[in-house]
Amino acid sequence: MAKYIDSTYMLGVDLGQRRDPSCISVIEVQRIRDIGQMNLRMLATLSYPRHMVLTRSLNKIYVLRDLKQFKLGTSYTDVSQEINKLVHDSAIQPKSVLEDDKGITKVMELPVGTPRLPELVLDQSGVGGPVMDYCREIGLTPMGIVITNGERPHQNSAPKKDIVSAFLLAYEQQRFKIARHLELLPQFVYQLQQFKGGLSDSGRATYEAAKGHDDLILAVCLPLWYSEVVEEHTPHFAPNRSFNIFAR
Repeated sequence: MAKYIDSTYMLGVDLGQRRDPSCISVIEVQRIRDIGQMNLRMLATLSYPRHMVLTRSLNKIYVLRDLKQFKLGTSYTDVSQEINKLVHDSAIQPKSVLEDDKGITKVMELPVGTPRLPELVLDQSGVGGPVMDYCREIGLTPMGIVITNGERPHQNSAPKKDIVSAFLLAYEQQRFKIARHLELLPQFVYQLQQFKGGLSDSGRATYEAAKGHDDLILAVCLPLWYSEVVEEHTPHFAPNRSFNIFAR
């Protein structure tokens, strides 16, 4: 079965404070549609509108492409400048690929309305406000999320349990993959191992690091929550038994 793949990127930013470093994740979002051979020929010629060619079968895969962790004490101005550099990195600009049943790929013209820059999802809790303002001053359009301890999400805010649950759901559905080359992969895996769920004295679900930090985890969870919950459409994905968490 041939596949049509739209790839866009998201940046997740968890801003550290005195004891926690700031972190940035770079996540590729692959929207994959299966198409028949007749539709494949039609799409390859670009002579038909894509919505008439593509089937409704849509798989949404997340690939963690990069992680960055700043040294403690790094100024938020330096963090913002690194965000700006990443957003304009040519390596993470959107692309569309047509892959036939023999594995041969062809880069396609981008669909109308495809974001030209990666979406930026930023932890607006605490010091996030000034960083949001600085990002806007340099021409970026960040989406700020305030992480709360409440039970229900509100406009521009969400409970930590909801944000983490979006990541866990994508992981359990085998829709989250990790690039093998990540320098910070051991630290990310360690934080995952130390991340525990539980109940507070009031009966609320909680997610906290048993020891150490959870900055890398939150940098990954924020854009996944935004993509899965805030965006209008959350596609269903049936996992493949031969799924491998590590991407090519």
